[in-house]
Amino acid sequence: MPIVNIITRRFAVILTLLLAFANRNHAIAQTPTTVYTCKYTPVLAYIRPELSESEKAWILNQVAQQYPNAQVLSAPSRTHNCHAYAYHLTEGGGNAVWIDHLDGSGIPNSNISKYWNDCYQVTGNPAAAVKIYYTGDHSAVASVSGKYDSKWGVWPLMRHDPHYVPLDYQPYSRVYYERQPPPLSVYIDGPDFLYSGETGNYTASVSNNNGAINNYSWQIQEQYTNGQSSGWLPFMSGGNVSYRSLYMPSNFIRAVLKVTVSDNIATATSTKFIYNPSSGGALRVASSGLQAAPNPFSSSMVLSYTLAKDASVLLEVFSADRRRMAVLANGKAKAGAQEYRVDAASWASGTYIAELTITDETNTPRKESVTLILTR
Repeated sequence: MPIVNIITRRFAVILTLLLAFANRNHAIAQTPTTVYTCKYTPVLAYIRPELSESEKAWILNQVAQQYPNAQVLSAPSRTHNCHAYAYHLTEGGGNAVWIDHLDGSGIPNSNISKYWNDCYQVTGNPAAAVKIYYTGDHSAVASVSGKYDSKWGVWPLMRHDPHYVPLDYQPYSRVYYERQPPPLSVYIDGPDFLYSGETGNYTASVSNNNGAINNYSWQIQEQYTNGQSSGWLPFMSGGNVSYRSLYMPSNFIRAVLKVTVSDNIATATSTKFIYNPSSGGALRVASSGLQAAPNPFSSSMVLSYTLAKDASVLLEVFSADRRRMAVLANGKAKAGAQEYRVDAASWASGTYIAELTITDETNTPRKESVTLILTR
C-alpha cells in the first residue's frame, strides 16, 4: 500500500478519536431550551457551557495539523454545533444553542427535519442548494466559490471543500436543500376611512401565486353604532373578482373586509379594517389595520397604519424566535397616516412578525400584527 494512503488513513483514525473525545456528551451539563423554525415549529435545543481557553487551543492545534486546507472562520465553541449554525444562527436566531438531530422520540433526524419540512425542500441541483446535510449527521451552508461553511461539533466554524470534512460525516453522501418558494400572499389595498355615505374601492393584491388565481372569496363583518356587530357575512357584490366596492352606512362604526384567494396549490387570507369617522363611535377606535408592502420583500419594506386620533404607539419587529429586530415607534403619535420603512439588508431570510400596540386615552391597549416574509 502506498505510504501516502497509510498516512491518510492514520490521520483519519486519529481525527475520529479526537472528535469523539471533543464531543463527549456525558460530561457536559446542558439546559434544555426551545428555538423555532421559520414557521414557528418548536425545536429542542440546549444551552451548553463554553470550552476553556486551553481546550480551544488544543483543538485549534489539531485542526491545523489534520485539515490544513480548510479555513478556520471562528474559534472552537461548545455553545453551538453544525445544525444550530446552519438552521438557526444563519437564519436570524440570536442565541447560541446546541441542536441534536433527535428530539427525544428516537426517530432519526426527528429534530432537524422540522427545519427541512417547514423551510426547505430537496433539490437535485447542488448549485441551487443553500443547506447541505451529510448523512453522517452533519449540516453545512453553501458559501463562496463552491465551498461550504459548517461547524464541526465543538471544533471551529470551517470553510471547506464539500468533501473535505471528517470521515464520520460521510463526505460523499449528501442531501441538498433549497428554500421553499415563498407562500401565496394577499393584502387588501384601499382607503382606511370612509365617511357616512362614501364608497371606497378595494383590491386584493396577490403575490407568489402559482398560476392564475381561480377563486376570490370576500366576506364582511359589520360593527354598528348601537354596539352590536355581525358575524362574517358573504360580500358577494361583484362576483369572483379581485375587487370590491364598499358603501359606508351612517349606522356603521366600522367594517372589516376579508378576502381568501386560491391558486392551483395554496390559499391565503387577508383582512382590512375600514372606519367611519362620522359615526362618533369610530373615534373610540384607535387605528386602521397594520399593513406591510411589499410582502414578501427582499431588502426593505414599509409598515403603515392610520390613527383616527392621537395615541401612544409601539411598533416592533421580531424574528421567528421572538428576538427583537427593530423598534420603529415608541411614544405619542399624531392622528393620521403613519409609515415606517424597515431596512432588513442585514437580516437573514425567513419569517418575521411586526407588532403594533396602540393605547388611547382610555388606557386600553389594542394589538395588531402582520407576518413579514424576507426572501433573498
